[in-house]
Amino acid sequence: MAPASSGDQPLRDTIVLRVGQMGFAGTTGIEYRLEPNGDWRAANFVNEKTMEAVGEGKLAPDKLVALSRKLNNTDLAAVKAEAKTFEGVNPALVELRYLDETTTVKFPPGYTPDQPCPYEPSEPLCRFLELTDLIRSSLPTK
Repeated sequence: MAPASSGDQPLRDTIVLRVGQMGFAGTTGIEYRLEPNGDWRAANFVNEKTMEAVGEGKLAPDKLVALSRKLNNTDLAAVKAEAKTFEGVNPALVELRYLDETTTVKFPPGYTPDQPCPYEPSEPLCRFLELTDLIRSSLPTK
């Protein structure tokens, strides 16, 4: 049997994706948490406090491999280095925490990762948004 490619390696840590909106109450949105074994939970959040669950389950092994492959092919350091950040009032926030690293990008208000890249095409940013959209779409919420 051939060895697995690096893209087929299971997740080495929990993925936490936070998609939210900053405003007068702080940051509110949905936090998606995916464990290396495929267990996941999505919950509303306000700032750092997680609220009620809006979805939970177990990701199918093939979807876990696809997500792991996408994560391994996303250069998060390049996203941090190259991505522009929205500087206006009440930005949308997309934050990915994995392996003790946090990648945060701010976008114009109302932005969600399923929309096209709002800045000049940036391969690292576009890959990051594709990854975050894959996570969100793989973990359905109510």
